[in-house]
Formats: sequence, structure tokens, C-alpha cells
Amino acid sequence: MRYFKLLLLLFCMIISNKALGYNFEVDGITYDYSSDYANAVRVVGLKQNIVINSSGIIEYTSMPPQYIVEVNIPEKVSVDSKTYDVVEISYAAFDGMSKIKRIFIPNTIKYIGEFAFRHCSSLVDINIPDSITTIGRSMFEGCSSLTHIDIPNSVKSIAADAFKNCGLESISIPENVIRLGEEVFLSCVNLTKAQLLCPIKNLPNGTFNYCKKLESVEFPSSVEAIGEYCFSECKSLKSFIFPSTVKDIGDGAFSFSGIEDIDIPMTIISLGKSSFYGCDNLKSVSIDNPSLRFGAFAFKDCDKLERANINTSYIPDRAFEDCINLTEVKLSETVEYIISEAFRNCHSLDSLIIPESVVEIGSYAFRNCKSLAIIYFPETYLKIGKSVFMGCTSLKRVEVPKTIEVEYNSFDANVKVKRTKVTK
Repeated sequence: MRYFKLLLLLFCMIISNKALGYNFEVDGITYDYSSDYANAVRVVGLKQNIVINSSGIIEYTSMPPQYIVEVNIPEKVSVDSKTYDVVEISYAAFDGMSKIKRIFIPNTIKYIGEFAFRHCSSLVDINIPDSITTIGRSMFEGCSSLTHIDIPNSVKSIAADAFKNCGLESISIPENVIRLGEEVFLSCVNLTKAQLLCPIKNLPNGTFNYCKKLESVEFPSSVEAIGEYCFSECKSLKSFIFPSTVKDIGDGAFSFSGIEDIDIPMTIISLGKSSFYGCDNLKSVSIDNPSLRFGAFAFKDCDKLERANINTSYIPDRAFEDCINLTEVKLSETVEYIISEAFRNCHSLDSLIIPESVVEIGSYAFRNCKSLAIIYFPETYLKIGKSVFMGCTSLKRVEVPKTIEVEYNSFDANVKVKRTKVTK
């Protein structure tokens, strides 16, 4: 009975072209009539041959065979003595057709739908005609064999995920592009160079996330914000100089990247959470903006970080936690608050000068800084929270001015705390 139902379904689909999603077929390419243009058609895809496999499951195979590897879309097609302009490629037209290697698109094509070439994993050659103004969502997603593509000047918008998981080795975005979607080049693992000539203000979230071979990026001076996780996991990105126009760095923007040194200039007003989290090659950090909005976890787990020069009004919670090789921390006279766990588990930090500007150190801020042996406290009011220096096993004796408020368990029990008079 089940087999009979499948045969009946197959028969119904064969006798109805509309059930197959197209009105007619010419030379193996299927078309339907355009709803936006007169006397015009759009490409639906390739003619399908429907079969039932040994398990009774309906499968589709592209036919005829000569179109599996190469697709040449014509400018016009004729059917029933009528000629139509070919002006569109429909939504997901070639999605998942993994054997296609080459596709030619004529200049008559005015619109290409989203997902049009997604997962064409063998595609190595395709042109975008200069009649196209938009590269749609996920249009080339998963085209893992596509190493190069030219984007014409006619393109004004590139949607989210457009080249996600592509095999691109380099890319240039022309200056006429005014809109760029999120995660456009996400997981382009072979991408080494990117040039953005377009005058965008925001580099969208995840633009180059997990482009692990990316070495250099050029973008215009119009950029004011770098989005969340924009360069996350870019392991080959060793250096990055912020243009003076950049004001905001999003959450996780450079997390787990290959950055070796970073200089946050006065022009940057916001540094997001986890912005440089897990940057294993980062050796030095300089931050120079007392008004900076400074996100938590910003430099957490930067294992090779050795030096930090900080000119901010506060150091957020867990900002440098687990930076196990951090030996030198310079705090400017602008720092007022060191928030909880800011330097927790910085095992190599051996000395610390707390400036007079600091009024509070949060709980666990320097906990388990095992090499910390010398602390210079200011002779001004300062509140030290609970367990701030617990686990600092190299700390044997400290002199704490009486102006400082100390929790009973701020230090290990074996540390000799001497309260001293203020000399000023």
C-alpha cells in the first residue's frame, strides 16, 4: 500500500509542472514567469528527475547531465513561439547542487534571490553581472571551492551570510556598497586579505569571525564602530591599528585572535565585554582614555600578556583574570576603582603600585596572584574589599596606612599587616 501511494504521488508530480515549481523547461534549465517584469521569466533551477530509491524515499537528481558541471543562463528563451527576456534568478535556484563548477550569468539578469547558489560546494567560477545591485542573504554560503569573485561597482548592498563558509582567498568590496550585513565572511577559513573600499560607518557583527588565515584588513576612514565578534578567531591577524575615526569596539570583537600588541587610543570611547578575551599571542596592552567605557573580561585568559599600561577611571570585573604571565601593571592617577576579580590568578605579577586616585578595590581583585610580594599603598582613603589579596602566597608583610579601610579577610592569615601613620 505504501509503495502504491508513493507511485501515485510520483505520477501526480510528473503530470503537473507547477507541482515541480516551474512553468517550462528549456535545455535543462527551468523557468517561470516573472511577476515584476513584462514578457520576462526567471530561472527556477535545473530540470529534476524524480526517482524512488530502494528505501522507498523520493530523491531528486539534476538532469540532463551536461548541466551538472556547467550552467549557461541565456539572455532570452523561446517557448510556444514566444520569446522572453531572462531577468531573474529565483530564491534558492541552485541551492545544494554540489556538482556545478561553473555558472555564467548574462547582463539581462536584474535580480538574484537569496540562497541562490548556497552549498554549491564545487563551484569555482561565477560572474556577477553589472546589472546586479544586491547580493542577497546566504547567496554564496558554503561555496567552499570558490576562491575568487569580482563584485561589480553596481552592487550597493551585501546581505548577511552572503559569503559565509566560502573558499575565498581575498576579497575587495567596491566603494559603491553602502550596506553590509552581519557575518558576511563568517568562517571563510582561507581568506587572507580583505579590502573594504565602501564608506560604511559600522563594521557589522561577525564580519570576519573565524577567518583563521586573515592577515590584513583595509577599511575606510568612515568606520566608527567595530561590531561584536567581528575579528574573533582570526588567528593570523597579528597587528591592528585603529583609525582615529573608530569610537566603539564591540563585545568579543578580537577575542581569540592573533593580535600581539594593542594600543587603545583616546579616540575610542567604548571597549566591549570580552573584546580581547583569549588572545594567546597578546604581549602588551596600552589603554589611554580616562572616560573609556571598559567592558568586563576584556583581556581575560591572555596567557602571554606581560605588560599593561592603564589610563582609565576604572578596571572592570575580571578584566585581566587568568593572565598568568602578566608581570607589569602600571596604573595611572586616573584610576579610581579596581573592580572585583580584575587581576585574579595573575600568577606572575610580583609588585604593585596603587595610585592615590584609587578609592576602592573590589573583592578578589588580586586573589591568587602567587608572585605578588610587594604592594605600595597610597596615604589616601581607600577601601579594600574581602579576599582581595587572599592566595598571594609570596606576600609576607605589608604596610597599610591608617587611611585605608581593610576587610578582616583581605589578606591571608599569615600576612603581617602593619598599620602606619600618614606622613602628609
